[in-house]
Amino acid sequence: MPDTSNRNLALFALGFRPFFLGAALAGALMIPLWTLSFAGYLAPPTGVAGFLWHAHEMIYGFVAAVIAGFLLTASQNWTGRRGVHGARLAALFAIWLLARALAFAPASLLFVYSAVDAVFFPLLATALWPYLAREDQRKHWIFFLFFALLFAANALFHLEVHGWIRGWFAASHSLAVHTVVAYLTVIGGRVIPFFTESAIPAAKITRVPAVESAVLPLTLLFAACDFLLRMPEGIAASSGSAVLQTIHTGLAALACAAHAARLVGWRAWQSRGIPILWILHAAYGMLVIGFAFHAVGHTIALGPNSRSIALHAFTAGAMGLFIYGMISRVALGHTGRPIQAAAPIVFGYALLMLAVALRVFAPPLLQLFSAAQPGAVLARYPDLIFAAGIAWTIAYAILFLKYAPMLVQSRIDGKAG
Repeated sequence: MPDTSNRNLALFALGFRPFFLGAALAGALMIPLWTLSFAGYLAPPTGVAGFLWHAHEMIYGFVAAVIAGFLLTASQNWTGRRGVHGARLAALFAIWLLARALAFAPASLLFVYSAVDAVFFPLLATALWPYLAREDQRKHWIFFLFFALLFAANALFHLEVHGWIRGWFAASHSLAVHTVVAYLTVIGGRVIPFFTESAIPAAKITRVPAVESAVLPLTLLFAACDFLLRMPEGIAASSGSAVLQTIHTGLAALACAAHAARLVGWRAWQSRGIPILWILHAAYGMLVIGFAFHAVGHTIALGPNSRSIALHAFTAGAMGLFIYGMISRVALGHTGRPIQAAAPIVFGYALLMLAVALRVFAPPLLQLFSAAQPGAVLARYPDLIFAAGIAWTIAYAILFLKYAPMLVQSRIDGKAG
């Protein structure tokens, strides 16, 4: 018999439901809000500068929701125990949602915003501890390191917002972004080959032990080096900064090679006829591009603000594509539906890839072909950002509208979850 015990509370039956819903909505709303702020029409009443809000919320609002939704769901699969659900899940989601709203609260509530926002990852770790702390879950303990790093980066952000420290925003944002890159390295390495082999029985996947052993350490070493370079004082400002930049470039090149070798071993071209699969391969490919840009960005012109181009290869590219692909696939499987992307979602994949092309690849290409007109790229840069934002927003609006009904309704096969 179908399980109807919590049909009216399906939204909080398992972690992917509220958090994927929240992430899809955040993806559709945050970029238009940032565009309005970028154009000078909107500023959060808390006084957090628009670009700081954008950089922070895309990680701690948008990305954090998907991390929570995925791990709260996967922990059930990994342990065989019913995942966090009901009131505990609703309370955790309420904390995430309240923090998003408090970013627009009056400045008098700035401390409340900081406190609510900062507590999310400790609470997520607490919720997952009974599942992942067991000895047979040792390979998943890495996620608690990621939670600690994201908490630390978030703390630096809020200390800066309150004026208690100065000049740490770049370092804190670097730590947050590259922690998520490390998270994608772990999750991508697990799910992309698995999904490929599940969808294509004859698929050939090659895993090179040396590459698998090196790819995460190289990613984390690069994260540490980039963090040191962004620090306001100390090593980054010392006479050793040139040496650190050389190490940074070398680590970026090595990480790029390791991620590229991994991707080649997965033979992404096997998924070319399966959009719901190739979008994940494309997302992982943006990690390769991001490290490549970091390796060469200080020696060649990538357009205005070359570091931003490399950064957005990771954020808009790898994170944006991976999140879209994971939500569209995981939500289908966990609601009892066939794992096949509907036409509107495939269109969303195309729109999102267009957004990435406009945001990441168009500026350096314009720089290349406009060498005789140094101001041409800079003049068009806001237009590229605006166009990319439109494509991104429509893509995530499609995802939200298509998936919201299935996320708030019970599984069609009658099972719990």
